[in-house]
Amino acid sequence: MAPEKPATIPQNNKQTEWRAALLEKARSYAYGRLGTEHDFDMLRVGDLHSLLKLLSSDGNIYWKQVQSDDTGRMKDFFPLCLFHQLPLYSDDKGVYIRCADASCYLREYSYMRSMYYVLLRFCKAETAVLSRGELRQFVEYFAQSITITHVLTSQFLQFYYTYVVNSFLFFLAKDNASSLPLSTLLHSAQLRQFAMLSDSFKDYIVPCTALLPKYNVMYRRGDIVAYLPDNWYSPETALLLYQQFIDLDKDRDGLLKEQELYRFNNGGLSRPFTRAVIQTLGDGIGLNFEGFLFFATAYFNLLMTEAQRHFFVLLDRDRKGALSAARVTEYMEDIVKEVAEKDGLMSVEEAVRTVFNAVHPKNPAEISLEDILASMDPCLLMTLLADYQTLHAVLYDEQGNPI
Repeated sequence: MAPEKPATIPQNNKQTEWRAALLEKARSYAYGRLGTEHDFDMLRVGDLHSLLKLLSSDGNIYWKQVQSDDTGRMKDFFPLCLFHQLPLYSDDKGVYIRCADASCYLREYSYMRSMYYVLLRFCKAETAVLSRGELRQFVEYFAQSITITHVLTSQFLQFYYTYVVNSFLFFLAKDNASSLPLSTLLHSAQLRQFAMLSDSFKDYIVPCTALLPKYNVMYRRGDIVAYLPDNWYSPETALLLYQQFIDLDKDRDGLLKEQELYRFNNGGLSRPFTRAVIQTLGDGIGLNFEGFLFFATAYFNLLMTEAQRHFFVLLDRDRKGALSAARVTEYMEDIVKEVAEKDGLMSVEEAVRTVFNAVHPKNPAEISLEDILASMDPCLLMTLLADYQTLHAVLYDEQGNPI
C-alpha cells in the first residue's frame, strides 16, 4: 500500500496542533509503544529529523548546536550515522522509512543522548575522555539505579565497582590504557549491557536490531559458567566470580598461588597454562583480585576478539608475540598426558601437528595472534592449548566413551 502524502510542516509550528501530535508520536516511537502491527506504516524522512528535534529538551536550538559544532566532536556522540543504515522506500511523493525502523532509531537516539549527559557529569567536555577514577565515579553513581536482589556487603560493592571499571577497560581501552574516550564508551555494546540493568535506561535500548552492536556472548564451558547470568556486568555475575576467588584462596592471603588457581573451574586448566597465568599476571607469585578478574574476563568471553587478544598474552609467557613449536608442545604434552594417553587416542606429536594444521601459520615454526584470529575457530584453538576439557570434548562423547 502506497503511503499517504504527509502533511506539510507549517512555517510557525511552535504551538500548533501538528507539533503536539508529532511530539506524542515521537514519544511513542521513543518508548517503543508501536508494535509489529504498524511495521508497514510509513514516515516521511524529513519528519524523522523533526521528531529528533522535538525529543530534545532544548528544542531546535540544541539540534543546531549539534549540527554546527566546529570540532565535530558532538556529532560523534549521537547515532546520526545510523540513519544511513535504515532501509528507505520511495514513490512519486517522496522518500519514507517504516515506523518500526523509526522507532528503533529514536529509541537509540534517546538512549545515546541521555547516557551522554550522564557521562558528561564525570569528565570535562573539552577532553571527552574518562580516566579510571572518573569511570569509577560513573559506575558508583549509575549502580544506584540498578535493582540488586541480593544483600551485598560494602566490601563486595567495592569489588563490583572495580569489576565493572576493569571490564570496560578490558574490552574498550587500546594498548592497555587506563582511560576511555567518551565516544568509545558511549557507542559500545558493553555500556549497553551495563545500562540494561537500570530501570531508567532499559526501555530505551533496542536489544534485537541490526542497528546495534551485538552483546557479549560468553564462552560456556565447565561447572561455573553454567550458572553465570547472561549479563556480564550484573552484580550476580560479579558475585559468582567474587565467591570463586574466595573459595580458591585457601590460605586467605588475597593471592591465588599456582595450586590454588589450578583448581579453577573444577580443575580444568592445564598446569603449564596455570603457570603462564601466574607468571604473566602475578609476577610469578600469585594473582590478586584484579589479576584474577583479568584472567576470568578473558576466559569467559573468549568468543570476543578483544578477549582473544588478551588471552593470547597469557599463552605467550615469553612475550615474543608468537608461540614457538616448543611452547605449543609444552602445552599439549601436559594436556595429552592428562586426557588421551590412557586410551592411546592421540600422541603429543599428533596433537601439535593438529594445532599447526588448524592454524596454517605464515611462519611454519611459530603461531602468532594474527594466525589464530584468521583461523576458523580462534576460541577452540586457544582453549585447546589452555585446558583439559576442550581436547576431552573432541576425543570423548558425553558418556566418556572414545569417539
